[in-house]
Amino acid sequence: MEKMDKIYDKIFKKIITLSPRAVVSAINGLFQTHYPPDSQLDYNWTEFEDDRLRRTLADTIVTVNRTNAYHIEAMMYEDRFIVVRMFDYGYSFARREHHWEPGAPIILKFPRPMVMYLTPIEELPRYEELLLDFEEQGTFTYRVPVVCYPKMSMEEVEKLGLQILLPFRLLLLRAQLEKDRSPKSVNTLKNLMENDIFDTIREGYEAKLLEAGDARMLYTLTMMLYRHLYAEYKETKELTNMYDESILFDFEIAEREKDDKIEQQLKALREKDIQIQDQNEELQRKEDEIQSQSQELRRKEDEIQSQSQELRRKEDEIQSQSQELQRKEDEIQSQSQELRRKEDEIQSQSQELRRKEEEFLSQSRALQAERERNAKLLKELEKLKGNC
Repeated sequence: MEKMDKIYDKIFKKIITLSPRAVVSAINGLFQTHYPPDSQLDYNWTEFEDDRLRRTLADTIVTVNRTNAYHIEAMMYEDRFIVVRMFDYGYSFARREHHWEPGAPIILKFPRPMVMYLTPIEELPRYEELLLDFEEQGTFTYRVPVVCYPKMSMEEVEKLGLQILLPFRLLLLRAQLEKDRSPKSVNTLKNLMENDIFDTIREGYEAKLLEAGDARMLYTLTMMLYRHLYAEYKETKELTNMYDESILFDFEIAEREKDDKIEQQLKALREKDIQIQDQNEELQRKEDEIQSQSQELRRKEDEIQSQSQELRRKEDEIQSQSQELQRKEDEIQSQSQELRRKEDEIQSQSQELRRKEEEFLSQSRALQAERERNAKLLKELEKLKGNC
């Protein structure tokens, strides 16, 4: 089983790394996008193997023009838990490629996912779904579209630009030929290879949907998979010898014409690699600087928090002192009111005292006048006595 899976894995990796023209055509068809044929592609490979057997081919995350990423996972067997692994791969990719700007939330941008089954499987769901429960923040359904390539008609394959998957059309007859290798079944296999696969590859090349190297590789991979699936049967021996080198001759000429151009492109790529390396070093320096600034920012935030706590303590102390001051002011005001009351009372007593003093003074003057009259009378009386 492991050996069988490895050949599919190898073929899928070769297919998904064909020319950007061919791969972009497939991405546009599968995800309903409209990228130009010369778009730049970057690959991120992951693999998974469970405890029982390897059920998943190497899946890949392809980034187009360094902006949008697409996660395609090729499957040979049905596996309802594939959505969990795809979420895990997508999260790992998003975390590695996260976007952050000061003052803004960190953004994790997941790639657009898709599961593609390469063998005929009945009753597949349209989507694999994973419900993410964030408790009080609510739930979110992570949804992965499911495509079964063998169930597509050739019209759909050509319309969606999926010529790169043509070698896997051979899997359509695997179960049938394991049970029935009659001339009719063998002829069906021959028609599948010649009409559905080889002719479609040729038409794709002529329509400039495939480059010469793509067409040659697809022929080679088709024959590789054919030999793996059917070459051991004696009933297919004649077909095994049908590999027509002349079919590839035109493609080889076209490839040789492109060799010099490819070499120039490789040279340009090497120069860009050096430039990218320099940019990566500068980026690392800036990341280190940002990290240092972040640490300093956290230190200052801690300091500000400590100062805020001290400020709140002093504010509480001032508030307590203000309350005590208010209490004393109220007490002073009460004492002032009592003092004014007593001052009013003293003033009233002073007025009464002045009134009595004036009355006493008046009586004293009257008494003095009486005394003076009495003295005068005494003098007159004594004078009278002397005269007598």
